[in-house]
Amino acid sequence: MSTDCLGPSKPRRVFLSALAGFAVISLLSRNSPAGEFKLKATSDHSWPRNLVRALQQRLSERGFDAGPADGLEGPKTASAIRAFQTSTGMEPDGHITNELLIALQLSR
Repeated sequence: MSTDCLGPSKPRRVFLSALAGFAVISLLSRNSPAGEFKLKATSDHSWPRNLVRALQQRLSERGFDAGPADGLEGPKTASAIRAFQTSTGMEPDGHITNELLIALQLSR
């Protein structure tokens, strides 16, 4: 299929989009620590609210103020996660991870 007044063909657009995506990942991975690129899922779509609520309760029980146990990841929850991660030798990124859930004896 050729290019006409409507622009590049669909296969070419898909290829160019993929190529642009790989370029961005390459640039990001080059600038990240140890040359690694970590994809992090957004918490509102990855973790069930009842699990976040249990996480907040568990953090508060252990002395890390996660704010109200409402099941929403806010700044207080992220701060409590970072403090807990620091205290256990994990990378303090403030994100819910499987490693964090295991350390707090919670499961997904």
